Amino acid sequence: MSRPKQQRGAVIAALSLWVGLSAAGCDGASAYADRSGEEIYTRLCAHCHGDSGRALQGRGGTYLGKRKYWTRESLLEYLDDPQAYKRKAPHLSKSKYMPPINRNVPEAARLRVADHVLGLMDTLEAARR
Repeated sequence: MSRPKQQRGAVIAALSLWVGLSAAGCDGASAYADRSGEEIYTRLCAHCHGDSGRALQGRGGTYLGKRKYWTRESLLEYLDDPQAYKRKAPHLSKSKYMPPINRNVPEAARLRVADHVLGLMDTLEAARR
């Protein structure tokens, strides 16, 4: 592929991510209060990590092989400030940019999303065996 086409593709991908994240950032707390972890994940995470956590090409990372690094508490800390967490987690040193979870997601909903992500990791690990 020629360099201009690669650059154009990268710009389109970045704009798509920005539009998706910007739209997700406009939701108020009530948009998440009664949603399941899976519904919130679909709304905020699946556009990069995929519905099953296997990642979409050129976007977020896969969850396969990552379960050993995460507890509910560590995942919640990461979701709140991914860049700060990455500085103390060597396994994330080469990971792509991850935005913090939408600040409007209430604590109880964050717990549901973290549990859903951990469940996806567990499912991927079980399928691997």
